[in-house]
Amino acid sequence: YAFPAMGVSGKASHMAACLDPDRNKIIVAFSRDGPGYALAVSLSSGLAFTFGTHHQFETGNVNFTTIVYDTNSDRVVIAYRDVSNTNRGTAVVGAVNADNSISFGTPVVFETGATIGISSAFDTSSNKVVIGYSDNTNSTAIVGTVNPSNNSISFGTAVVVKSRVCAYAEVVNDPNAGKIVYIWNDNNAIGLAAVGTVSNTTISFGTPVALLIAYGDFGQSRATFKSDTNQIVVFYGQTGGNGG
Repeated sequence: YAFPAMGVSGKASHMAACLDPDRNKIIVAFSRDGPGYALAVSLSSGLAFTFGTHHQFETGNVNFTTIVYDTNSDRVVIAYRDVSNTNRGTAVVGAVNADNSISFGTPVVFETGATIGISSAFDTSSNKVVIGYSDNTNSTAIVGTVNPSNNSISFGTAVVVKSRVCAYAEVVNDPNAGKIVYIWNDNNAIGLAAVGTVSNTTISFGTPVALLIAYGDFGQSRATFKSDTNQIVVFYGQTGGNGG
């Protein structure tokens, strides 16, 4: 299915999606020739889709887009690199309405440095949003608290997971253990994972564990929680020429 134009022309890129379980909709965030947009998608019988109207959440150019649903506040949180604002890490809260429209609050900067490799997850044990990223110096994580009354988000202090750049970060919630798992490639080299525990507005991590030892084997990754076995499943690309 192609997204309907809805008055917005150009190419869609840097796409991310999440499920809104309260309304049974899929929320898609993306860049449309630069600026950031989002829309709600309803699924009906016969595998048909009904698309809501595009709603702009950022007028400047965005990339490294990620989106997560906060089941405590019933809001979506979109995190992204604001290219037009010196590549700062930024997040915005959206409320999904019954008519498939999305109402956004004011974007909030969570990282003033150049930000790459952004990923996010909702921590069910603390009802917080955790964003993982690199500030071009460190592999970093930060905890956000959503205020549904005005569609805003506030952040605690960023925590360094490891003092090296991660080109790609992946953050996933383990609701069985009540933990966050932070997965990243250590400067395009070794795949690493660390377990994080959220407390109030901060997060602490255990010792990183290597997923792959060989240099250059671990590329961009995606991870999900497998509820029937209480395991984290990691999908990754191999940069050493051995497939994925």
